[in-house]
Amino acid sequence: DIDIPLATFLQLPPADMRARQCSMSSSPLADTTCAKLTISVPRTPVTSGRGEPFLSVAMTYLAGLRQNDGMQLTMRPSNATFCPSADLAAPMLIFYAGLGPAPMCRFL
Repeated sequence: DIDIPLATFLQLPPADMRARQCSMSSSPLADTTCAKLTISVPRTPVTSGRGEPFLSVAMTYLAGLRQNDGMQLTMRPSNATFCPSADLAAPMLIFYAGLGPAPMCRFL
């Protein structure tokens, strides 16, 4: 048994909820004071195996934010081993999975 106030208990996330990782779609070369995230929330909810619609907690929350709303973030460094060619004319193939086109926007 644990003894915590009901209000604190109601603020706890479900035990199976993990932190969501997002990629920035902006470059610090464009603006060092602002980081942009590109997100999407499916308009048609995915149906779970129980017949209930599933809406992403993180993306639904982010989509509901308004300009200048605050939120807690943890910044992590990018993969230090990735370094694009200094030759801007060199062709580049970029493959990504699961994160959508947001990381690509930083290269453009």
